[in-house]
Amino acid sequence: MIYIQKKMNRETYDAISKLGNPSLIAEKLKEYDADFREAYRKFGNALRNKAYRDKNKDEINKARNIKRNALKPIINNKDEITSQFIDDIDTNVKPDYNNNLPIKQLTPSTILTYKNTIKRIYKLYKNKDLNDDNDILKFLDGKNKRQYSIMRIKKDFKFIIENSKDIAEKHFNSINILYSIFSRLEYGMKDIKNALYPYVMAKNKYYQDNRHKIICNQDAIDNISFDTDNVMKNIDKIDNPYDKLLFALLFLLPTRRIHDYRYTKIAYKKSQIDIKDFNWYFQGKIFINNTKNKKSIVLDLPKPIIDLINNLPDDTDFILGKFYSESTLSNKFVAITKIATGFPFTATDIRKLYSTYNYKKGGNYCDLIENANKQGHSLIENLKYVIKTDI
Repeated sequence: MIYIQKKMNRETYDAISKLGNPSLIAEKLKEYDADFREAYRKFGNALRNKAYRDKNKDEINKARNIKRNALKPIINNKDEITSQFIDDIDTNVKPDYNNNLPIKQLTPSTILTYKNTIKRIYKLYKNKDLNDDNDILKFLDGKNKRQYSIMRIKKDFKFIIENSKDIAEKHFNSINILYSIFSRLEYGMKDIKNALYPYVMAKNKYYQDNRHKIICNQDAIDNISFDTDNVMKNIDKIDNPYDKLLFALLFLLPTRRIHDYRYTKIAYKKSQIDIKDFNWYFQGKIFINNTKNKKSIVLDLPKPIIDLINNLPDDTDFILGKFYSESTLSNKFVAITKIATGFPFTATDIRKLYSTYNYKKGGNYCDLIENANKQGHSLIENLKYVIKTDI
């Protein structure tokens, strides 16, 4: 008799596989139809592949990173975070600063990053999802102090104190975010801050020590030019009018963070530019209000960019066609640079290359200050973006 069973799950698979002997398993499978036997085979392959990946994940990830890096025009060749690195951190260092910027003044993308990070860490160490009405999420939503409990937050996240070293070793990039969250709570978080702070300082030092350890693919760099004629030739390779504009904004102006253009809309009357939640294009200028360093600036646009904006569809609201998430727009820019230059440059790559290009171009102190300001940097920060390459 042939049984027909289309759905395969772990319980069904185990009931057959526990027979152990391949011949017994084959005999048992004859009782089922061809679709079931194929589902059994695929389910078994999936389980074996998962077991292999779990066992060899470090080697797999390393090989994957090597493959990815081979395609990148600029690689940060930073030191590996090892157990020894974590062990050598002085855990007696005590906090000497808090993140005092109110939650309500953070950008929506920053809040989303905070929430995703706290949810992920909570689930990893508590083995359950963080409830949507948890007090820490109420705090991150900017709720009134009477609407969340400091005592419940301390209780829910006590595990951070007990696991701070493990978190630092396995989730090094999340350390600063966690500290940023808990140091914004005005009181009651001393033990959590004390546990995280030494690793925060170690991470900051690690970043500064490694940010200049750059390997450049000079063949790729040779395809980058900030000369207007060359930029326009590359723009001609791009079809979508919004993509053309994004490329132009990062190549024909001092290269700002891509975030600034994500929030830029077209103002059809002057009064709109006073709405500070957005950045605005109006009559040949971009008015920057919403930016990481909180410093407003007005950018005078060159004619090629104005022409591209004038050729956008009449119903354009956001200057890039719509509002993008930060990650989506970053990935989109990489795809655009691949089309235009032949290599997948990130927006940060272009900021580094423009800073390098401008530094080598020279100019007096005031020129360097002005250009750094247009990039959304202090001069010191701007110089940290300069890399060793020919451009």
